[in-house]
Amino acid sequence: MNIVLYWQNQVKKYGDRPAYRLKVKGEWVYRSWSEYGELVKQFAIGLISLGLGAREKVAILGSTREEWDDADRATLAIGGIGV
Repeated sequence: MNIVLYWQNQVKKYGDRPAYRLKVKGEWVYRSWSEYGELVKQFAIGLISLGLGAREKVAILGSTREEWDDADRATLAIGGIGV
């Protein structure tokens, strides 16, 4: 099993349970595994629509935040390589 399949199994297994929490407008909120999975799925669809495919490299430039993780997981999900 690779990391993408492992993560997808976690999304299915934990569904509405909290995956992580983040601060939004000064308040801590939880993002469920289902929400997390949908965000990554939509991000992956966007990367594919931009012409990105397997084995292509993606550089993520930015500070550490939840969107960085979404971008990295989406890149891996389509077979891309995060650099």
